Amino acid sequence: MVDEKELNPFDLRHYPIVPLVGVGVLVIRNKFLLLVKRMYNPDAGYWSIPGGHLDINTLHYQFF
Repeated sequence: MVDEKELNPFDLRHYPIVPLVGVGVLVIRNKFLLLVKRMYNPDAGYWSIPGGHLDINTLHYQFF
C-alpha cells in the first residue's frame, strides 16, 4: 500500500476516507457576481463563490 504523503508530499490537507458532498453557487444579478471572503481553511482570506458542505449525519430535508 502506498503512503498518502508519497502521492502528493506538498498537499498538507487531510482527506476523509468517505466521500463528502460539497456545493458552490454562482449568484449573478445585474451583471454583478456575488463573492465571499473565506473564513476557514483551506484558502482562508481568499475570495470565492458562496458554498458549503453537507454533514454526513444530516438529512437533506433539514436544509429547506
